[in-house]
Amino acid sequence: PTCWDRSVETLTARKEEINGFAAVADERIEAYLLYRGDEILALRTLVPDGGELLKRLIVHMGPATVRLSKVHPAEIHATVLESLGFTAAGGHRLYAATARSS
Repeated sequence: PTCWDRSVETLTARKEEINGFAAVADERIEAYLLYRGDEILALRTLVPDGGELLKRLIVHMGPATVRLSKVHPAEIHATVLESLGFTAAGGHRLYAATARSS
């Protein structure tokens, strides 16, 4: 699951507002980061390097505090985010109900 802010459709619609960095090898992209201002819109590594490429890409955003909002645990694990220097700034709750007739 991906937050709607990071869906392909949303990123495509906002393409004029988005900046990015990528780590590339001879024939492929190994990691990428898309951002707008201080908010990371998408980040992913395609190599098992413990997040080292992502750390390097995040550094290129500058010394300001950066945010990555609404991350589902299946999207990127909390331990990976912590290894990149992120800390939880809040939480969300999901409420569900079953519709019943009275």
